[in-house]
Amino acid sequence: MLVLVVGLVWLFHDQIKKLFGEITERLKESPITFPGGTQTGVPRGDKPPTEDKAPTITQPQTASPAVKKRIEQLRRFIHESGVTDRQTVLLQALAEKEFSAFFERVYREIYGSQIGALRALNSASVGMAQESLRSFQPVAVIQSGMTFEQWFGYLSTTTLVVSHEQNVQITDSGRAFLIYVTQQGYPEFGLYPSW
Repeated sequence: MLVLVVGLVWLFHDQIKKLFGEITERLKESPITFPGGTQTGVPRGDKPPTEDKAPTITQPQTASPAVKKRIEQLRRFIHESGVTDRQTVLLQALAEKEFSAFFERVYREIYGSQIGALRALNSASVGMAQESLRSFQPVAVIQSGMTFEQWFGYLSTTTLVVSHEQNVQITDSGRAFLIYVTQQGYPEFGLYPSW
């Protein structure tokens, strides 16, 4: 399944990137008013887009021979599988690929003690007081000069956790990260077990 997802993203990467770029530019053009206020960056939608503004999709010419061969294999697979909603399939594949890449980066940066804190937050149905997470910060981290705010800040800036006043809760991304670590068979203590 992962090979299919990665392949689909490779197959349509340039097209998706170009399409999102065009959508982003159109969203910047004008505001739309919703009940309760105005949200900038959303097109009014007064007129349907003209033909000349529609995105064109072409196969990337800079792809390596191996990538081009895989693109053709995936084209055949999609055609033979009878997939009708290609956009949804591609968007899901892109989102899953981006999360996989993000989780790989996080796993290579996160301390084992932070994974332990995430596990505890995942078990706490109503979250935990931020102060109680201090017990997860090892003495070695403190002795290295890293403050609790820096240690905790990594979890917050990567949106693995969210704070509501002094209560901290794990996010959907945080739960998905823990699942990813388990599915990959990575050690629970991370790459930095003493931290």
